[in-house]
Parts: sequence; structure tokens; C-alpha cells
Amino acid sequence: GRWNNSDPLNPKCGWGANYIVAGFEGTSIAINISSQWDDWYAYGIDDLSDHNTFTKFRVRTGRDAGSALPTQTPYVITGLAEGSHTIVLVRRSEGTSGVDTFKGFGLDTGKTLTAPAPAAPTRKMEFIGDSITCGSQNEYVSAVPTATADLPCEWGGCVSNTDTSFGMQLARMYGAEGRNICRGGIGMFKNCSGCTPDYTMPQVY
Repeated sequence: GRWNNSDPLNPKCGWGANYIVAGFEGTSIAINISSQWDDWYAYGIDDLSDHNTFTKFRVRTGRDAGSALPTQTPYVITGLAEGSHTIVLVRRSEGTSGVDTFKGFGLDTGKTLTAPAPAAPTRKMEFIGDSITCGSQNEYVSAVPTATADLPCEWGGCVSNTDTSFGMQLARMYGAEGRNICRGGIGMFKNCSGCTPDYTMPQVY
């Protein structure tokens, strides 16, 4: 995806489906993210064939009056088999959710990051669109509580997943790096009725 790497120790992302792939050693890994708004992420470890099975979690800032107390990461994953692993960390939330900062992974004592497998693809595909491209509400029928989320939730960010939108699925089918530039309600020629802002996609992008 599109990352702002002007500060190499604090890369920032603001679009849905921005992701990080890393190899690591050990039995646990911690994910460190600072969110500008209340955002949803997901991760997969080793079995990366089906992104629908990734585990989702929420990074809360408390700015949303309807949310519970702020719960910034680290989000710690434990109980992995000793040895080498590959993790994919992906932002599920679309561009309206603001800018996030990736603060790095935390590993077991003495363990290091390794080259991920498989290697990064050379082909790139970019998708520009509105809520359909963002995968807005695309998990509505499967909204179920999880241990890490303040659910049940039948609407909003917890059931929207840009990582499983049509564009990202298509990119993976072709072995490409997918990039999603999208915001709900904004169209190429006209916006949804009553949507704000009132400018269209050519003006935005």
C-alpha cells in the first residue's frame, strides 16, 4: 500500500488495506500501532492463503464518544511454535478513519526479524473508488463477537474490511501488491445523495 516513510521509525498510513509483511523468529510477537481515530486491523500468521480467516482487533483512541476507554497497542500474539514465521498485518478501515503510525514489532528476547516468505511481488495494482472499493460493510452478515472487540457490532468499522474488497482480492489473484485509494460516498462523476464533502473524486485525488 501507500506509506509515508519520511520518518523511517514511524511510518504512517491513511488508506484501507495498507499492510506489512514480515518474517520473524520465536513464539510470540507484539504489534505496536498508534491510531488517530478508532481503527480496525487484522493479522494472519503462516497460513496466509485466506484473508477472510485473519484475526481482527481494534485500536481505540477514545475520540469516538461511543467507544470504551482508549486501548492503544501493543497487541500481543502468543503461543506460536518455536521457529520461523511470517506475519501479514493489514489495516481493515478505510481512508475516513484518519492516519495511523506503525511503531514496530516486539519479539521474544534474542529473536530477530527475517526475510518474509514469499518475497514481495513486483507487480502492483491500484484501485480508486468509493465505498464498494473500500469493502464497506462487506462482513455485515457475519458480524460476531470476538475476544478483542467491544461487540456485538452490526454496523460500522467492525464489519468493514478493505482487505477483502474486490480490488485486493483481484490483486492477490494476480500475485500483485494491491493498493486501495478509496473513500465511501465519493464518486468519479457524482457523489451519493447528501454526502459530504460535496467535491468528487477528480478533485480529491
